[in-house]
Amino acid sequence: MHIPRRRQRSSMRIAPRLNLPGRPGAKLRLDVVQVAVTSRCNASCVYCPHTMYRKQWINQDLDPALFEAMLPALSGVKRIHLQGWGEPFLHPNLVDFISQAKRAGLHVSTTTNGARLDPKLLEAAVAAGLDDLGLSLAGVTAEENDAIRVGAPFEAVTETIARVHSLASKRPVPTLHIAYMALASHRQSVHRLPALMAKLGVSEGVVSALGFAPDRHLEEEGMLARNDEEKRTLRSFRRSMFQLSLAAAFQGINLYYQLPRPKRRKSCPENVDSSLVVGADGQVAPCVMGRLPVKGNCYHWYAGEERLYAPMVFATLDADPAGQLAEAASGQARREFLRTFRNRPPQSCLQCVKRHMAPE
Repeated sequence: MHIPRRRQRSSMRIAPRLNLPGRPGAKLRLDVVQVAVTSRCNASCVYCPHTMYRKQWINQDLDPALFEAMLPALSGVKRIHLQGWGEPFLHPNLVDFISQAKRAGLHVSTTTNGARLDPKLLEAAVAAGLDDLGLSLAGVTAEENDAIRVGAPFEAVTETIARVHSLASKRPVPTLHIAYMALASHRQSVHRLPALMAKLGVSEGVVSALGFAPDRHLEEEGMLARNDEEKRTLRSFRRSMFQLSLAAAFQGINLYYQLPRPKRRKSCPENVDSSLVVGADGQVAPCVMGRLPVKGNCYHWYAGEERLYAPMVFATLDADPAGQLAEAASGQARREFLRTFRNRPPQSCLQCVKRHMAPE
């Protein structure tokens, strides 16, 4: 869910090329495989399903044996992102995962709230070869951020960035970027983000609107316009973001953003045609929205109505993780999903705010 999509444009293609599952050397030909190493999180962000569905949430760590067993299928993948609906640095084996992925020849990224990333753990992750590190924020000051991202303090992010910079003299360090959540009630704060990034020495930033609304109030925070006044407000904000990104570019800062448009788009910023997500439970889905780690029925809001959340799962990895992952990528369920995605998408996609998002 917080993978930087900075230079990607959503363009549907034929299902990715794949060696036939079951044959020796079968491997995925995808841009990204996102592995949700844990669904546990130390934070209680006010907008997150982890907070809103707390009683139904399944807290689980990915089995290290499962991770190791799936790696042979990933040799054709460009990048592995080690994060999902939880804080990745809570997994006791995350550094080992980074090392194993690097030995497999993968570009490795993750996104963190920084709260549990002490200097020793950070240095170990950097030494293991972590390529990209995203830091999550929802405000440009401690007062703003900490009221929204409860338990994920602003100071933890700034300290982590400073520590990465301090390690740069000793060894190669990961590229840093800010993953910024812009809520409707705090949308104007984002205009101070480039100044903060310049101060922190971070040159990449991705600003996102809320893509999932567990309740009615959060739907309003998501900025999906439903009337003329909201449409005018969003158009004005979009123009200001365009101007902000241009001004940031002159400072050497690449600021990307994705905001919802009233009309549903045929493509999706999750790039489902060239990526897969593996949950901490081993279930394979088209995107992080496709499989929340919850038990029982849960509901979300879309277009002013409460909707039943419907998961989408292609497979569950167990006996033969590498073979099953390859089969999930090329199997009938995913082929049918990709075939109908543009014009007749499944109900889950029709009720997803992400289908309104326009990366810019």
